[in-house]
Amino acid sequence: MELQLGDGHYTIREAAYVIRLDGTTCLQLTDAGAYAG
Repeated sequence: MELQLGDGHYTIREAAYVIRLDGTTCLQLTDAGAYAG
């Protein structure tokens, strides 16, 4: 899976769509070690 962010290009090996306990959602990018969304 490839992700285009601004002028940067990142290759993400694994991503997980997470539903949090409060009902919000986020996309967890495991290689980046960060949360987006």
